[in-house]
Amino acid sequence: MNRIGSLTLLVMAACLAVPFTYASRLSFAGEPAAEDKSGGASGDATGEARDTEGYVVKEGDTLWDISRANLNDPYQWEKVWKENPDIADPDLIYPGEKIKLPGGEAAKEGMGESRGASLKHRPPAEPAERPFVDMGHTLERLPEVKEQKVIVLDQGEPPKPPLATESEMLSAGFIIKDIEGAKKITGSPEGVRNVYSSLETVYIEASKSMKKGDRLMIFRPEEEVYNPETDEDLGHKVVVSGVLRVTGRKDPYFEAVIESSFSEILNTDLLLPMPRVTLTYPPYPKNASLKGVSGYIVSTQGDKKYNVTTSIVYLNIGSDRGVEPGDEFIVKRPGGETTVSDRRYIIPKHRELPWISVGDVQVVSVQPESCTARVIEFTEAVNAGYKVYYKD
Repeated sequence: MNRIGSLTLLVMAACLAVPFTYASRLSFAGEPAAEDKSGGASGDATGEARDTEGYVVKEGDTLWDISRANLNDPYQWEKVWKENPDIADPDLIYPGEKIKLPGGEAAKEGMGESRGASLKHRPPAEPAERPFVDMGHTLERLPEVKEQKVIVLDQGEPPKPPLATESEMLSAGFIIKDIEGAKKITGSPEGVRNVYSSLETVYIEASKSMKKGDRLMIFRPEEEVYNPETDEDLGHKVVVSGVLRVTGRKDPYFEAVIESSFSEILNTDLLLPMPRVTLTYPPYPKNASLKGVSGYIVSTQGDKKYNVTTSIVYLNIGSDRGVEPGDEFIVKRPGGETTVSDRRYIIPKHRELPWISVGDVQVVSVQPESCTARVIEFTEAVNAGYKVYYKD
């Protein structure tokens, strides 16, 4: 063999003695990529996880950066996104995720540790166990919160409203036996006026017992009312127009503010200390002291001839007979008369027919000799002069 042939054989033998290394496994999401045994420097988005056909996402990557590094144009990120329909949100890509680049398929991350090793594909790690990338920032997933049961405590039925509020009781009016000593509104900082309204400051006549903080009822007396059974004077029916509170002394008067108004407050209206108001709540028990008690409607609010539900009437029975708020009475009107023919008499005999029930009323406030009631049911007009019977 000549010298040239011998030299060729020596070169071939040297080449066979040098080991040839290539990747024997794929790198999956959740585990580190295979080390580069060749000692080459690791790259960024342009080299470490990319081959000629695709790219494997690293922590901190965005489609913008990948497009700029691999396609030399960051504005190609939309094409990269369209090339990978599995990416639902372009702002959310995960480390280890394989991305197809335009013109190629998903890249393999490397070659094996030894010649002839087979490739094995393993499923990626659970998404909840790995971070995800949001526009280049790595965020840790929060632990999954288990569904919690909401326990609703049974607090019973909601509270029922009272039979009547303070405003409703006052605006319903009542019969006052004595109005002597009532004071008057004398004017206001703007001068004397004919009509006043809520939140206005007024001057009122002073009394020895009056002091700051006192509440006074503003009222307008109407006609006197008489008891049809005894013909005695029950007092004046009054219309309550509002409530005021004393705020201080302004010699020779007191200064006050009108807290509320239920109608026009006239400069002729009178003032008396606020009556005691007690709210009554259902249920309303039967009142044994009223068994067999009856009375009359002596007046109606505004002299109405026909009362609808919630209209107000005034009865000639009060706390002196045991009446309490919540008590109910049946309203009856006279049944009229009929003529009975009898041959024994020249003049026909007249007989009264039974009283006819026309509705029900319920007491909302009580005075010593009278009470104020609200119409709760009716079949026809409920008028003054009709009789009431306790509904036991």
